[in-house]
Amino acid sequence: RKQELLEGDEPEKRLFLLLETLIQENEFIALENEISEKVHDSFERQQRRVFLHERLKVLQEELGEEGDEESERGVYLKQMAEKNLPEAAAAALTKEIKRLGDLPPLSAEVAVAKTYLDIALGLPWGIRSGSAIPDVVAVARVLDETHYGLKTVKDRIIEYLAVASLRGGTPPSAILCLVGPPGVGKTSVAMATAKGLERPLQRISLGGVRDEGEIRGHRRTYVGAMPGRIIDSLKRAGVDDPVVVLDEIDKMESDWRGDPAAALMEVLDPVQNRTFRDNYLELEYDLSHVFFIATANYEEDIPETLHDRLEIIRLPGYTDREKLEIAQRHLVPKIAEESGLADLGNVFTPAALRLLIREYTREAGVREMARLIGKVYRRLARMKVEGKNLPRRVGPRGLNRLVGPAPFLAARLGTEAQVGVSLGLAYTGAGGDVLRIECVVTPGKGDFHLTGQLGEIMQESVTAAWGYLKTSLVRDPALSELWAHSPGRAYLLDNYQQPEA
Repeated sequence: RKQELLEGDEPEKRLFLLLETLIQENEFIALENEISEKVHDSFERQQRRVFLHERLKVLQEELGEEGDEESERGVYLKQMAEKNLPEAAAAALTKEIKRLGDLPPLSAEVAVAKTYLDIALGLPWGIRSGSAIPDVVAVARVLDETHYGLKTVKDRIIEYLAVASLRGGTPPSAILCLVGPPGVGKTSVAMATAKGLERPLQRISLGGVRDEGEIRGHRRTYVGAMPGRIIDSLKRAGVDDPVVVLDEIDKMESDWRGDPAAALMEVLDPVQNRTFRDNYLELEYDLSHVFFIATANYEEDIPETLHDRLEIIRLPGYTDREKLEIAQRHLVPKIAEESGLADLGNVFTPAALRLLIREYTREAGVREMARLIGKVYRRLARMKVEGKNLPRRVGPRGLNRLVGPAPFLAARLGTEAQVGVSLGLAYTGAGGDVLRIECVVTPGKGDFHLTGQLGEIMQESVTAAWGYLKTSLVRDPALSELWAHSPGRAYLLDNYQQPEA
């Protein structure tokens, strides 16, 4: 603009340009003055409020009148009076409330102190659920209604609760840990137990937790510090005796930030958890009434220090018969209702469900089977929306059309023994299978070769069998007679070395 004013030749244009520039400058100045006035007024209001607050405090002290009923200090004192706090906790919180009242209103410490008091006074502090003494009969009924099989697991939980009932609701010293492959119902058993006890359920997932502060909390000296997951779960539950599920306790890790397993030792130890001390609260809290249930997939991955404090209950998986009953009683009705086909009911024939279990899934639990059942009902829902005729029953052939070909084939065993073929049994967390181990003798260097993915134990077994065969051909008449008709006899005997006496 200045350059245009200086370079212009016509006085009239230069005057118009100057007038436009002055108008814009006046608008900018007016806007700046307006903003300055608003900031000044806001600052004056804050200063006036601080001044009046301090003056009111001095007047109340001179008159001997507290006048805390409507103040923040009075609200916190009223909340504290409603709680059944231990003496040490009451003294510490009273001191913190007094410190809050002495802080300047604009201090950054005010927000920190308010957050601390809100969390500390938001804890139950002795409040119990309606059913302090466990109703063993109700828990047994809920477990039987929601889970088929698992008799050992149910019996152990009922025994545990029976002891707690005789102890006035206090859980025994042992902590239950359900160990089993994914999908066998570890978490659902805990949920059914909480439902039978009529207590709130809180789930704490420990998978991938590395920081000890996740369990014990962080000290208030850190910015954004919060209590640990144990105290937070009690605050969300609202009672001192909830059912807390420590999920995936075998997947915790440790690094330079600490070992979460060491922090859990204090939580699960019945001697120490009566005086559990969170780093954020810095107050002792009683965890002895909490019903802890831990879950894990692999027992060998549980830290040794925690393993000694847990009572392991193994869930090895379901048999085909149990899976069939679970599908008919629970999975199919639930998935049919979720798919909007509750009026259609169970469309599977028993033969189709057995085929689904044996040749479409290979698992210890029932998750994959539930996915396949859901896939069938989604196909049926699509057919219904498109106006097509729905099949009343889905058999093995219909299953193949709706889901596709089976990825697994059931083992077909021969009725008679075959030369060169041996049978073995394989067992894993996902189930078991029958193995056909085949052997072929060919000319070569007199050594043996293994094919397939064989573990160390199976490789050792093959080596031992081969060594026994080589050293016993001459001494054992039965082996010599059997080897006389073998195509590799001549080569092996030519390369055979008599063992030294």
